[in-house]
Parts: sequence; structure tokens; C-alpha cells
Amino acid sequence: MKMQRVLIVWIFVTVLLVGGLTFIGWYNIQQNGMFFKLENKLETAARTYFGMYPDRHPANSLTINSNTLIEEDMLDFENEDLECIGYVIVTSQLIGYRYEAFIRCMKYSTNNFDYNKFRNSDL
Repeated sequence: MKMQRVLIVWIFVTVLLVGGLTFIGWYNIQQNGMFFKLENKLETAARTYFGMYPDRHPANSLTINSNTLIEEDMLDFENEDLECIGYVIVTSQLIGYRYEAFIRCMKYSTNNFDYNKFRNSDL
């Protein structure tokens, strides 16, 4: 009888824990989904930029900021009403290139966003 109670308590705690963590994850995705889309938009703009200017691909690593992409009409952050800035680090790999986007807005910042990389970008 005592083992059944312990088992019921553990099942209840497990369901509560899994349900709570699922809700927290869902809530964060709902809150930050718009910013994830902006990061993807920035990365796509950088891919388009280097598609148009393949001679500018880096030998090792290069940083391109959102202002350059806006000036080239490849990115439109101004319609977002979020006052965001960002940059993309493009790294040469064995096959192809790796694009990693970082943004900073009023209420959100990508992990490891570095303002100096934005300010001192290569392009």
C-alpha cells in the first residue's frame, strides 16, 4: 500500500515536471519567435549578398553588419518597429561557408552578441 502511494507521488511529480518544462519551452518560443525570424532574415540577406559578390567571400572569417545589407537593399529591418541591429559572421569551412547571425533589439539579444563586432565589422 505504501509503495503504491510513493509510485503515485512520483508519477504526479514527473507529469508536473514534464508539463511545466514543456509549457516554459513553448512560452519562450512564442515570445522570441519573431526574433528568431529576424535572425534568419539577417542570415538569408548575408547569403544573398555573398551570392551576388562571390569575390568577397572570406578566406578565413569575416563579419558583415546589418547596415551594409540595408544599404545594399538586401535587408529591411526598418519595417520591424523593433529597433534592431545585427551582424553575421561568415566562416570558411572545408566545404562551403558557415553563416551565424547575431541581433540586438530593445527586448532581445542573441547569445554572445558583441557590439564591438557590429561596430568594427569588415563589411
